Amino acid sequence: MRATATLLTLVCLAGPVVPKQQNQAAESTTSFLSSVTVPKGSTGEDVVCILCSGNVQGHLTGDLVLIGGNADVGGTVDGDVVAVGGWIRNRGSIGGEAFALGGSIERAAGSQIKGEVESAPWFHLPGQRSFHPAGVLCLVAVVLLLVVITSLIWRRERSDRLADRLIHRWWLALLIGCGVWFLYFDYLDEFETGSKVLGILLLVLLLILAIATWFGAYGIAWAVGRLVSRNGSSWKTRLAGGLILSAALLVPLLGLVVICLMLTVGLGAGLLFTWPALRTRKPVAIEPSAPGIP
Repeated sequence: MRATATLLTLVCLAGPVVPKQQNQAAESTTSFLSSVTVPKGSTGEDVVCILCSGNVQGHLTGDLVLIGGNADVGGTVDGDVVAVGGWIRNRGSIGGEAFALGGSIERAAGSQIKGEVESAPWFHLPGQRSFHPAGVLCLVAVVLLLVVITSLIWRRERSDRLADRLIHRWWLALLIGCGVWFLYFDYLDEFETGSKVLGILLLVLLLILAIATWFGAYGIAWAVGRLVSRNGSSWKTRLAGGLILSAALLVPLLGLVVICLMLTVGLGAGLLFTWPALRTRKPVAIEPSAPGIP
């Protein structure tokens, strides 16, 4: 889809981050945590807003891209309007496509969208500012499903061993997770396989990393659940951990930090602590003493 390609291109080629409030966009503008406003009667080019919203009452000759924010178009946007983690409200004219991932698209009477219109309100980007019932339910369901499926493999003893290692060596898991992500984006992300064998090996490696992250995230959920339900049953601990993580992911801005920690610490914990936690501790056999010997 052209809107998705536009999003990736603008994020990669965006200019310097502007931390202050933008009241008028005379050229391409990139803002972080500060909403961008294009007043009526003013003209701008491309606008990229990260973890903030955009309000266009004037004229944009390029695209409007928002990551973790909402788009309010009351003027004219010649290009695409993309909102990842937010909704789009159109009361003016959009010359390109309108794409909302994590929110809906509202169209007022008399407004125009010349390109394709597509929305996925069931997706919720952790940390986004707006909420959609479908997105919230899907996020909570995914977290709880992760916990439930893993619970079929891990008993309480193994879960405790994984959580204990994660609590005492979280810094090591964070270090390993950051290192693996660095190697992935620096080498594997653009690695071109020359044969099918290398392609299969790369897919197996990615599968191992995904499973490790899954188990590590479960360890985080179990560790968090133990703080609330120390003497509760296994299912109460798992449910408490899953619900607390889900609530943290729904908090604006904080949810983005939580998901980043889950993907880094969880990956490192999965690679380092999964196998030691899975090993069954065999009880030590005590031989009976001979008669007359204490």
